[in-house]
Formats: sequence, structure tokens, C-alpha cells
Amino acid sequence: MSPASARLRIAAATAAVLGGAGCILGAVTDQGALFPAWLCAFIFWLALPLGAVTLVLVHDLTGGNWMATARPTLDAAIATMPLATIAFVPIFAGLGHLYVWSRPGEPGLGNAFYLNDSFFIVRYVVYVVVWNALALWGLLAPRGGALGVAPDDRWAIVAYIRALQASNTAQLADVPADKKQALQ
Repeated sequence: MSPASARLRIAAATAAVLGGAGCILGAVTDQGALFPAWLCAFIFWLALPLGAVTLVLVHDLTGGNWMATARPTLDAAIATMPLATIAFVPIFAGLGHLYVWSRPGEPGLGNAFYLNDSFFIVRYVVYVVVWNALALWGLLAPRGGALGVAPDDRWAIVAYIRALQASNTAQLADVPADKKQALQ
């Protein structure tokens, strides 16, 4: 191990110890403030593996030579997805500090079927499975110089997405008269 690498590892270990000590101090002194801070830090650090997975999958669609230089860094970022998964676990202990709907005795909201502790955990598990599956795909999928989606298909995908965007705000009055019978 080179001296620069050893210094980097020592600095990282020191930062981890100081961060852990700060979390313990925060939990002891003001637990109500610890969980919102933890959630913000989690969301910040979750962006690292999710962003890397996104770039790898976009490259799979589009192709190009730029991935040759970016791939090692993106692989390292993707490999942190299991750590991000584990880093969310303390949030479960602080749901009542974070969300009004999770506090016992609080008046119910109109969408209690969605905003409750059980469904929150189920949603998280589904997200984690999908995110980790995409991360695994990003790391292990054979790529073998694939060119991505054919150019004609790329424009078809773009046209489809634009049609979906336009249909989001479409009214029946926007449909041509000869096509209205098919819709009604």
C-alpha cells in the first residue's frame, strides 16, 4: 500500500469515527433533530449509487465511447448500494420524529392506507429490491461492446415519451372529430 493510500484510509477511518461519535452525541442530546439530519444525509449519499446506475443504464441505451473512462468510477459508486440500503435502517426507529402520520395518537389523514408504518416499510423494501437489482445489473450485465438502441428506435422512444407527456394534459376537445367516436 502506498503512503498516499494509507493516509487516505486513515483520514476516512477518522472521519467515520468522528461521524459516528457525532451521531451518538446527537442521539443522546436531541434525538428529534438526529433523524431529520440522518434522512437528509441518507438522501444525499443515496444519490451516489442511484446516479451511477442511471448513467450506466443510459449508456446501455445510447452507447458511446465515454463509458471507457467513466466505468471504473461508476462501478465503485454502484458498489455502495448495499451500504445505502443499510444506512436507511435507523430511519425506521425515527419515523415518529420525521412524519406526523407515524406518531401514535395523531389524528388520521385521509390517505391512511398509504401513510402508515407498515406500508412505508413495504414501499422501502420494494424500492430497495429494485434499486439493488438495477445496481447488480449495472455491475454484472454483459456489455460486450453493445451499441445501445438503434438510432431509429431512439427517436421512436423519444416520440413515445413526448406523446405520453402531451397526453398528460390532453382534453377530449384536442382529439380530431373523426377519432372521437373511437374513444367514446
